[in-house]
Amino acid sequence: MKNMMKLSVLVVSILALSVGASATTITLVSSPATTNYIGSVTTTDAPAANTTFDISQEASGSGTAVVAVTNPGGWANAIAGSEWVSNNAISGPSGTDYFDPYGYYTYTETFTVTGEAKIASGSLSVMADDTATILLNGTVLADYESTSDDSHCANTVPVGQGISCGGGYTISLAGLNLVHGVNTLTIVDLQAGTGGQGDAAGIDYSGIITTAPEPGTSALLGSGLLGLLFLARRHVKSCAIHNA
Repeated sequence: MKNMMKLSVLVVSILALSVGASATTITLVSSPATTNYIGSVTTTDAPAANTTFDISQEASGSGTAVVAVTNPGGWANAIAGSEWVSNNAISGPSGTDYFDPYGYYTYTETFTVTGEAKIASGSLSVMADDTATILLNGTVLADYESTSDDSHCANTVPVGQGISCGGGYTISLAGLNLVHGVNTLTIVDLQAGTGGQGDAAGIDYSGIITTAPEPGTSALLGSGLLGLLFLARRHVKSCAIHNA
């Protein structure tokens, strides 16, 4: 009986390891519940056209929850399941009460992964006013678009071909590595504006990724499973000899 109980424990352990190593799905979406506003790095002049991201443009700190934009009229409709968000609810192109100064505004979303993993499949769609750089764990995935004709949020960018407020720009996340523990999606919103000041700023994004264990993790799991199966087999044989 004791041997059978031990065997049951081993079988449960094998099943637990198998479940832990299975693929997981992670949703990334802009909303007051998921997105944090970290802060801004403001400038006295409008950022130059064709700006390339520099780490000095990214704000640091713990951040605060964003708010949903109450005046999004003039931007494309938010991606399904997401919301246009900003550091101020009355931002937005259809409102005139609030303008973000020239500069760079940092937003993040964090998610936790158990064990190192690779993204097997997935993508992220992003919109921003004026434009934005997208980073995952500090690695740039997409850079700013030109704001040289900024009459309305980098509107010279064809819809779907760059990050603007006119329509979602989609980037593939497949093949990227995630770290064990906290992973961070960062969006640095570039605010150019016109007329000697900034203007309405906000971001919107949505994505789903599916992870798979790293090869090293899978190999370790395989070795562990083989070891557990070997022990289970020995217990079964021991039971058979004892009862003979």
